[in-house]
Amino acid sequence: MDAFIQRHQQDVIGVLNGFDRMRFRGTLRSISYAEGVDRFLGAVGVRYKDFKDYVLGLSQRLIDHGEQVARQAGRPFEYEARSSQDKQARALEIAERDGITEGLVCVLRCVEPCTSFGIRRDNRGAVRLHAEQRKCLHLYYYYLDREFG
Repeated sequence: MDAFIQRHQQDVIGVLNGFDRMRFRGTLRSISYAEGVDRFLGAVGVRYKDFKDYVLGLSQRLIDHGEQVARQAGRPFEYEARSSQDKQARALEIAERDGITEGLVCVLRCVEPCTSFGIRRDNRGAVRLHAEQRKCLHLYYYYLDREFG
């Protein structure tokens, strides 16, 4: 951009700068690796034999919450069948279609590749958690902010 401005300096009367979106993404670092998840499970009293039911229950709570947030705002809670679909473009389509200029636009959900955890025996025969690639349901909350768009 600077090279363009320098080359056309005599024709440029001003420059506006800004960003077109903000993305908030978080990771709970303490449980983003197998040993951390193992410590967490020990702290909350979940045994390996109960691991599957426990995490499925947590997942369902997150899904239910997303659906409730969308319903309370009168906004769509949609499933996107292809992880390659541009979810932001879909959210902008919904905002334009529904005339949304501020607040929650929609909650989109999509199954995408992710790192998850499984229980396996290690090379010594001990049962351990380990990270593995899987497909997981992701929830995307799209908002339009009064100031930032």
